[in-house]
Amino acid sequence: MSSTKIYAPSPRHPRRAGAGRSCELISWSRSPGMWVARIDSEPVGFVERRGLTYRVTNWLGEPVGAFLTLGRAKASLEPSRQAAMRDEIYNDSVQHQVRVSATVALCVVSVGAIAGAFLIQAPL
Repeated sequence: MSSTKIYAPSPRHPRRAGAGRSCELISWSRSPGMWVARIDSEPVGFVERRGLTYRVTNWLGEPVGAFLTLGRAKASLEPSRQAAMRDEIYNDSVQHQVRVSATVALCVVSVGAIAGAFLIQAPL
């Protein structure tokens, strides 16, 4: 069983305690046909080789994606990458909700204007 480790960058500020040291972020272990990612000995995801791609699954069993290289597949499980992917999905969702809200508001204003026009012309 081989093991690969990804290290977090060390702090750049020289006066900080522990400057120059790097801390282990994700440790990798290889089983037959699969790489297992762990943070603090807890599994956070898996990478499987399927055909020409590497398929990544997170700790919940949800697919993260398919990648052409093992390096990119492993990087997709890094917390910073996970946060970026979540933010991208969240931003798309917010933009969609804004568009839907604007469309609904425009429809309500249009219906109100049409109803007002009919009420003004209606005989009393």
